[in-house]
Amino acid sequence: MVFRIVLLSFDCKCNCGGGIKVQNALRKRFHLLKENELSKKLKNLRYRFPNKRAHYICVAQKCFKIKDLIKNMPSKEAREFLVNNIKGFGMKEASHFLRNTGRTDVAILDRHILRSLGREVKSISKNEYKSEEKILEKIARKTKTSLAELDLILWAMQTGKVLK
Repeated sequence: MVFRIVLLSFDCKCNCGGGIKVQNALRKRFHLLKENELSKKLKNLRYRFPNKRAHYICVAQKCFKIKDLIKNMPSKEAREFLVNNIKGFGMKEASHFLRNTGRTDVAILDRHILRSLGREVKSISKNEYKSEEKILEKIARKTKTSLAELDLILWAMQTGKVLK
């Protein structure tokens, strides 16, 4: 969960690469840092909005039992729970978190995936996200792939990369 929060505002051309850099730099001790110390570390790593993100990370660390709360929920219900209860989480971040915990039935819709669907947007609303996800669900059914496989393929085709 903290990794998803770290990815939210990294000042770098490829958000994921920057997030991985931050994660690797803080891997063993970020949870031991106080909010102001974490903010300083994030700032030194060229992180955008280090104070706000340090706060989000510290709040999220108090929710480590979140996986237990959502484990029996259907994925889309779990995603709604995360969006509504984890400060800093939107649809994409919640979907990423669920993917990282083994769920394959939610789509991670970023600008690369949306571009592959012919959409050039910087952001989309929750309802637009769900609508675009339904389009991917139809494609996934037709191609007999999971949403996880499909959006990873589309992302790799758009970026030429597969990261973590």
